Amino acid sequence: MDEPRPVTSSMRPGARDAAVASCWKTRIRSSVDRTVIAVPSFPAAKALEARRTESYNGFLELIARAKNSGHLREDFVPEDLVILHMANAGVAAATGDTAPDTWRRLVGHMLRPYATPGAPIPVLPEAPASSVLYRAMVRLTRTGSGAA
Repeated sequence: MDEPRPVTSSMRPGARDAAVASCWKTRIRSSVDRTVIAVPSFPAAKALEARRTESYNGFLELIARAKNSGHLREDFVPEDLVILHMANAGVAAATGDTAPDTWRRLVGHMLRPYATPGAPIPVLPEAPASSVLYRAMVRLTRTGSGAA
C-alpha cells in the first residue's frame, strides 16, 4: 500500500486536500493492522496505553483535517471511527486466510457514507468470489467464532 503524503500547512490548498483524502483512505484501509485504537484502555500497561493514546490522538487530528478540507461530513465523531475499526476487525478475523483482502471491500463501502457531497470516492475493490466467502463462513462456523 502506498504511504500517504504528509500534510503540511505550506502545501497549496488543492494539494493539501488531496493529501488529506489520501491519508484518510490509507489510515482507514490500514486499520486491519492498526486495531490498537479500538482496544480498551489499559492504564496498568503503560506502553500499550501510550500507543493507544497516540493512535487515538492521531485519528482525532486526521478527522479534523478531513473535515476542514471538506472531505468528511461534520457529523462524523471519533466514536464512529472506533465502530468502523471494530467492524473491520470482525471481517478480517472472520475471513482470515480464506479471503484475506475482503476487508478492503468493506472499507470501500464504509468510506462512502462519511464523505461529503462532491468529495472524491475511491473505486470499490472487487468483491470476493462467493465460493471464497462460503469457505470463510464454513471456517468461521468450525472455529466457533460465529454468532449462533
